[in-house]
Amino acid sequence: MEVHLIGHATILLKDKNFSLISDSWLEGGSLTNGTIWQYPPRISATKDFDRFKYMYISHDHDDHCHIETSKFIDKKTPIYILDYKDNKNLLYKLKNLNYKNINIVEPWTKKKIEEDLYITIFPSDLGYADSSALINYKNYSIYHGNDNVFTPASYEKIGKLSKIN
Repeated sequence: MEVHLIGHATILLKDKNFSLISDSWLEGGSLTNGTIWQYPPRISATKDFDRFKYMYISHDHDDHCHIETSKFIDKKTPIYILDYKDNKNLLYKLKNLNYKNINIVEPWTKKKIEEDLYITIFPSDLGYADSSALINYKNYSIYHGNDNVFTPASYEKIGKLSKIN
């Protein structure tokens, strides 16, 4: 499996049978919370990607759920988000962008996406509408933390779920 850091919180996990992108910000700038830059610098734009099969979005900020980028993404792409009381804004935003396949995942629950592919989504320990995810694919375990804040106890708990690659 290949892991590509595209820029900011956008990563692409890719194998011959699957691809999953997280927090897709592939086009233009972002003004959410004063963010007007992309670090590390983006290496690709939407046009550079084959259609990805799945998408994980951590929260509704534009540098994680980017409106301009969404114009280029197939609206049938399965999206995985955290089931969290304050995640209403993200759900509303995705529906408003006409996404048709939104999957809401219970916190700390391993959700099967397809054969040999699972996602576990973790809420912020500080009560923010933010999340991070553990993606298990075959023998790989990838943790995508983005800007989610945890206590050391939560990191320990995640580490006990799977050996992170």
